[in-house]
Amino acid sequence: MKKASLILLLALALPVSAASSACTRLSSDLSRGASGIAVTTLQTFLRDSGYLFASPNGHFGPATFSAVQAFQKARGISMTGTVGPLTRKAIESESCTTVTNPVIPPVSASTSPTQSSSSVSPRSNVIITSPWEGTTLTIGSSHTIRWGGAMSVSDALVLEDEGGATRGYVAFFPGTSEEYRWDVGRVSVGDTTEFVGPGTYRIRVQDKSRGAQSQDPKSRLFTLVAPELSISSVTPSALLPDSKSSAVIFGKGFTRGTRLYLGTSREYQANVLFVSPDGTILVFSVPDSVPRGLHRLVIRTSYSTLDDTTSIRVH
Repeated sequence: MKKASLILLLALALPVSAASSACTRLSSDLSRGASGIAVTTLQTFLRDSGYLFASPNGHFGPATFSAVQAFQKARGISMTGTVGPLTRKAIESESCTTVTNPVIPPVSASTSPTQSSSSVSPRSNVIITSPWEGTTLTIGSSHTIRWGGAMSVSDALVLEDEGGATRGYVAFFPGTSEEYRWDVGRVSVGDTTEFVGPGTYRIRVQDKSRGAQSQDPKSRLFTLVAPELSISSVTPSALLPDSKSSAVIFGKGFTRGTRLYLGTSREYQANVLFVSPDGTILVFSVPDSVPRGLHRLVIRTSYSTLDDTTSIRVH
């Protein structure tokens, strides 16, 4: 009798329910390039919902853009990456719903606690088929990453080195077509993108909210090599030193971080105005500090230096 009374008192002492609400209401549309408190609020919601792995920083960059696309896909909204009225309404609907915790039943001394079954099982149904073991890819080229099996909206493609260190995201939301076109070497780190250097790497399928797990599917090791750097022609062959007139170099191996110098001693640096995505075109101008005369072109990238006989005349 005393035992039954004790169980009843414990049941009465426990809360019947507990309501919690972390409401996210965005008063205006948001798109890539935006910044401020509203973007931080959006990023916090996306992070807490498992769509954004980067820390909120108030800047709507590529990581936030991809996270919005993943959320839109999960809610059946057109994947524009822009937070418009439909997306704002979906965010409010999901975050402003009051969650009620279930009533916790009393447990008698003779009842054994049930073991948790929340462990995540390995995603053995995803197998990366390309790049394959021993593949050599040139940084800045294009390669199609392929896999078999279905990924979820929380899965991302991550690049890691042979030591297992993560170098950045290849794709925040790879899609459902079982392939993703990759600008070889390009990864996203936070809200910026960059190219990794030559080395040995693998692709990992990783959950954005959980981070790396031992059971994550991985590709075989492959090698990234620096692009061959060369110049085929320069037009025009003469240029004014006014920072306004421009010339075009045709060649290959140019990257976003390419620097161009005039003279073998690199005493004058030109203004690099544009580099094509495929690395075959570079547009530059000459600052007014460069003296008149024939100047040899020296090109430097993050991987190599080209110092050949190509010159341009400054007049």
